[in-house]
Amino acid sequence: MKLERSVGAQLFLRSHSGVAPTTAGLRFLRSARPMVANADRMIANTRAAGSGRAGGFVVGFNNSVSAGNLRATLVAAQRENPDLKINGVESDRSALFAGLDSGEIDIASRPMFAARTVRNIANRKSRRCAA
Repeated sequence: MKLERSVGAQLFLRSHSGVAPTTAGLRFLRSARPMVANADRMIANTRAAGSGRAGGFVVGFNNSVSAGNLRATLVAAQRENPDLKINGVESDRSALFAGLDSGEIDIASRPMFAARTVRNIANRKSRRCAA
């Protein structure tokens, strides 16, 4: 009833047998559904970002991303965290370190990189270099 007073219209017909929406109530519900869905998405996105499952990072590498476990690890990290955006940059070693220093690269990978390390640091915000 407080909502009805707020919008200035009767939204529901109440009786001993139950509640049914009025024409105004049906219009209100039709308009409210997308708002509720957006609010649910907003809460889910905020929780994901707060727990480190959303956002993104840049991985720099100087070997083929298809070689070794790096590609499989990044694909698995993306699959496990669909709201996490992972970008890759291939460059030489000095450019990778310069990228780390400038903040353009969050993680630098070199050959013989342990795949489990990406899983452990994927959600951290500090810059890392793994060898």
